[in-house]
Amino acid sequence: MATGPGQGSSSAEADLPYSRATFVDEPAIPNYQTLHEKTPAVQEIRNLYRSNKWGFTHWHLALFYLFSKEVLAELKSNPQAARECGDAAELFGTFLTSGRIPISYELPANPAPPAVHKRNRFRSHFGKGDGLQCVVTRRAVAVDQTHIVPFSVNSTTQNIAYVPPVLIIAERLLGSSFTGHIEEVMTTCGGTDKIWNILPLTPYLHRLWDAYGLVGFKPCYIYAELAKSGQVAYIATFTFHWLLENGIQSLVIPEQLSADICLLMVEESESFSEIKDNIFESVYTRGRQPDGLTRLKDGHVCRVAFSRRHEAESMMRMLDLRWYASRLRCLAGGAGIDLFEPYDSDDSDSDYFVRTTEPWRIWDSSDGAA
Repeated sequence: MATGPGQGSSSAEADLPYSRATFVDEPAIPNYQTLHEKTPAVQEIRNLYRSNKWGFTHWHLALFYLFSKEVLAELKSNPQAARECGDAAELFGTFLTSGRIPISYELPANPAPPAVHKRNRFRSHFGKGDGLQCVVTRRAVAVDQTHIVPFSVNSTTQNIAYVPPVLIIAERLLGSSFTGHIEEVMTTCGGTDKIWNILPLTPYLHRLWDAYGLVGFKPCYIYAELAKSGQVAYIATFTFHWLLENGIQSLVIPEQLSADICLLMVEESESFSEIKDNIFESVYTRGRQPDGLTRLKDGHVCRVAFSRRHEAESMMRMLDLRWYASRLRCLAGGAGIDLFEPYDSDDSDSDYFVRTTEPWRIWDSSDGAA
């Protein structure tokens, strides 16, 4: 039986990926105390790096604090695996959010010309009537066709060479079953240039997400609902979150870690505290707070409907991967950098949506059966 937003999931649904029954909510920014509990284990890995004279940056630090205690226990006894993960941390946090490869992370050049995937121009009728809608603000405005996992990640065979280190980290964050589901599409030229890897966003939210890392989308669960057409829709449900710029990038990582460094990762920098109110998005406008309008709330629920559950699962996996990369970028101090510098629109990962009969749409509970 199909279930709606207020109904429980069936036992059969509980066994499916991203079921409501197995969903456990967690804060967008990890709690300071939660991070600090991992300090002894992270310190041991820090010691491994120091004894082997390996470089240890804020990216390494943030990644190890993001890992579970079980993963940290494994890495403490496996120095090479710890180095393999840590040295790919910046790649994971920037490649999966902005689509850029860090200057510090370069692979040997491939002498063969790269195979190139031409970006698909997806068309959609997800708007109300003739309007096109941002999945967050729900207003009929011009929207960007925004890739969840950036288009450039596997748009060429050269870039695909950078994917395996990313998957090594993903496996430790999300499990081997997760990477088993995404490995083929991630390592195929154009494999993620699909409708389930697309969110329609206002250009402003798109910029805050890709260029500055100041917003994120946390996957929650999939539920089934009977639409007025009589067909079952599978609703990918996720939440919008404001992220922050911290001050850790200006810090030389000390040899002895303390509670202070955990606090620094989760606190706003002084400069960001002064300007964050200018970073505003409501359901009506962008950029500024007009009279009588309310800033989008952290935890705002977004929904996208699919006619097939496996497509909803694919979107949730892309969101999961991007969400961990967004959190890493935030904790490592990579969010908000150059916030008010001129933005190069040529580097945008967007097209504009136009209407067609593509079976993809934002879901509103009013679309379900009465």
